[in-house]
Amino acid sequence: LDYAAVFGVMWDTSNSSTALTRLTKTSDPYGFVTKDVTTEPVPAVGTGAGSSPFDSFMPWSGVQECSLKSDGSILAWRGDSGYSRQNPYIMVYIPAFYVTQKRSGTKQYFYVSDKPKTGFTKHPGSGKFVGRYVMGGGGVCSAPNNSPWVGITRSSARNETRADRPKFHLYDFATYCAIIWLYVVEFADWNCQSKIGRGYIDNSKAEKTGGTDILVYHTGRAAGPDGGTAVQYRWVENLWGNVYQWDGFNANGTTAYYCTDPSQYADDTTTGYTQIGTLPASGWIKDLTVTDNGLLIPKTVGGSETTFIPDYADSSSGWRVLNVGGGWGSGSSAGLLWF
Repeated sequence: LDYAAVFGVMWDTSNSSTALTRLTKTSDPYGFVTKDVTTEPVPAVGTGAGSSPFDSFMPWSGVQECSLKSDGSILAWRGDSGYSRQNPYIMVYIPAFYVTQKRSGTKQYFYVSDKPKTGFTKHPGSGKFVGRYVMGGGGVCSAPNNSPWVGITRSSARNETRADRPKFHLYDFATYCAIIWLYVVEFADWNCQSKIGRGYIDNSKAEKTGGTDILVYHTGRAAGPDGGTAVQYRWVENLWGNVYQWDGFNANGTTAYYCTDPSQYADDTTTGYTQIGTLPASGWIKDLTVTDNGLLIPKTVGGSETTFIPDYADSSSGWRVLNVGGGWGSGSSAGLLWF
């Protein structure tokens, strides 16, 4: 029999610490956890070494860099003889994985399973390829040494991405949430800036793609001033900092909606979208709304840049798009939960 490997963390939302507690087979009150983790991940700096106990387990071990063809088929995996980062579609594969969440009082539980399991749901953002780099250059691509596309509307970016590439679409909310789950169960701390790197967030303009190409380990930051260098998590560059990312999410004032069907992505509409909850006023995030299928949005604010979830949520009236991660000048406000 091929048993599921299940990992879990618990977040006490009444505790101002950004740290979560790792669950073990004996400490998990719901009895889901099947694997105990006793060491902590260590990200790399520059060409230095890194390590993680999760490198031995799916789905983390299956997060792999590859190159695709324009039709979405695989050209080569990193490590293959035919692999080159000069291909215009350098991607990272996020394997399918399964999640469940529980809430008991102030305690929020997150569980990740590598296989289907009773009570778990396939995360809608998993089982996908995502760009290693942000979109930029002279055409639609994910490749190094390109200037990111900035100062454009989401609909323009969406239309450019779809043109002649029916299998491609913009980085979306569900996939971003899937990566947050992988990160938080692996690092057990909401402060990704302190755990991996502040990111390219203390600057005055966008940085070209490829800032982390010097890294030989999948997670860490480039050498140099922390706050002036690119970061990567599991081969994905600049999930926070440099430029914002967006799609699959609309808000009308504080009412939030999501969509997991790229063919339905459109601005200023609820058609094809599902209401996910209500956004708080602007502020440092203190608590989250977590859905059973693994999506999450800010629920309350009132924290700070060093407590609870040390990322900023900024909401306003009218129809709005979602920017995530923060940009080149976001400072401590940036992070995986910058919303």
